[in-house]
Amino acid sequence: MHRSFAALTFAALAACSAEQVHAIRCATNEPTFAIEQVSALESSYRIAGGSDAVTLTEDPSKNPPGSIWSVSTVDVLVMIPDDKFAPTAVDQTLAVDVWDGTSATATQPWVVTQTLDPNQITWEQVHLQTPSGGKDFHRGWMHFDFRPLIPDSGMTSTSFMVAVHWPNAKSPLVGSSNYNRACPRTWTDFNDGIGWRDNGITNKGDNCCWPMLNVNTQVVTLKASCDGT
Repeated sequence: MHRSFAALTFAALAACSAEQVHAIRCATNEPTFAIEQVSALESSYRIAGGSDAVTLTEDPSKNPPGSIWSVSTVDVLVMIPDDKFAPTAVDQTLAVDVWDGTSATATQPWVVTQTLDPNQITWEQVHLQTPSGGKDFHRGWMHFDFRPLIPDSGMTSTSFMVAVHWPNAKSPLVGSSNYNRACPRTWTDFNDGIGWRDNGITNKGDNCCWPMLNVNTQVVTLKASCDGT
């Protein structure tokens, strides 16, 4: 069958349009913050019904043009005293909040809440010095996945916040760092009726402890193929 040049050109343009419409979301995950690269485990703590948040930064300019970024996963170091450790599921819940911005009160966070399952965590034993002489713990990283929760449009701020939230007094202890982290980059809710406090208002120093956590981000680029072409 004879086809005109115009018809062939139209078919080629249609094929190109089809490729663009059916572009694939290609995602790469990369570490954004790891507490053990800037501090060390010093103690353990819990704010029953409260939260502790830190401010972190992302540099979108290093990502490919037109890409979208968001927090993908957060790992929190949970601590269980040796005398209370049991390798079976217990009624202990922990939550992680993520904000697209630097205020705990200006916007609503995305929240992932999970029940601690000791069988899903790789544990190691650690001895922490205390004023009374010391205490032995099992420590392990509890994993929180935000990829199903944060929309495909991603996050827009160059700074964001991540908080550990203890729903109740049964929530697991969380590791805390040395007192060598920036206070102005932290917010705390002590569950005392006052709400969130911006710790940088009263303390401008680098003498605060942070919750022990690791944060990964996801960068999504639309491509015809995710095999590097």
